[in-house]
Amino acid sequence: MIDVEYILQHLFPAEFLSVSPVGEGGSSRQFFRVTTGEKSFVLMLDADSVSLSKYIHIAHLLSESGVAVPRIFIEDTKLGFVLLEDVGDESLSSFVKRASVSSRRNIYLYVIDMLVAMEKNVDTSSLPVFGRESLLQETEYFAREFIERTLGLSVPDGVQGDLSRLVRLVSSTPAGFMHRDFQSENIFIKSGAIRLLDFQSACRGPAFYDVASLLFDPYVFLPASEIEFLFGYYQALCQPDFPFVQDGFYITCIQRLLQALGAYGYLGNVMGKTRFLKFISPALSRLRYLLEGQEGFRELLSLVKLAELRWEELLSSS
Repeated sequence: MIDVEYILQHLFPAEFLSVSPVGEGGSSRQFFRVTTGEKSFVLMLDADSVSLSKYIHIAHLLSESGVAVPRIFIEDTKLGFVLLEDVGDESLSSFVKRASVSSRRNIYLYVIDMLVAMEKNVDTSSLPVFGRESLLQETEYFAREFIERTLGLSVPDGVQGDLSRLVRLVSSTPAGFMHRDFQSENIFIKSGAIRLLDFQSACRGPAFYDVASLLFDPYVFLPASEIEFLFGYYQALCQPDFPFVQDGFYITCIQRLLQALGAYGYLGNVMGKTRFLKFISPALSRLRYLLEGQEGFRELLSLVKLAELRWEELLSSS
């Protein structure tokens, strides 16, 4: 177990401190805001030295590539901590809730600029590959943690064929840098500047995965017309680097939402982080919308419709 008091005394000897927990994310890491005088920092704790080393490596890799991530002031993998820049409390999801339509569009254009620059400039040679096996694990995660554990349903035999086809299609799209969780609760805004968080799972994988995570994000509702506009902007910035096909984007959005539903089920039911359960309904609605626009996923669409009904039953009985 990490000794927080020892670390704080080591970092800030003989100083008056105000220490408070920060956020409730989906990881096992702990975050504390540490305020001393007029300065504030975020102390990140991770007892897994391998995980912490990976975070530090990716943070330096992104920073050296010009990506705006929280600055690291002090790192110690033996004690299990990193002292970070405090990026405040305003995530993209909280900003959008009070923003005008024009302000929302402008901030998303800015975030897409950041995403494309990251995809073009980050060297992926030291990163793990997120390929077909990883995509299969995501579909299994959806089936196990959401359909079976959360809803108490069985996955019909015919669905596996649809999931295998989905993985085959997604794995055939262009590959590049992939943040892997590029959604509105991992993008923060402070004094007009954007900072990207939760990047330790970065890899080389399907190029559409991050823009899919951003635009079909259960935390923020974007109208279909706005999604089309923003994806068109993203596509224009990326050409001629990738030979984009719009269907590839929507196919990847389906994959991403399956992963998200698996995560919400696991975090809410196994980890006890019940706030994630409220995002199941919007995720299911978006997934059904996407599947209705694609051919060849009849069995999966039927399962998603059944899942919507079952989830509503569970909500009404709770």
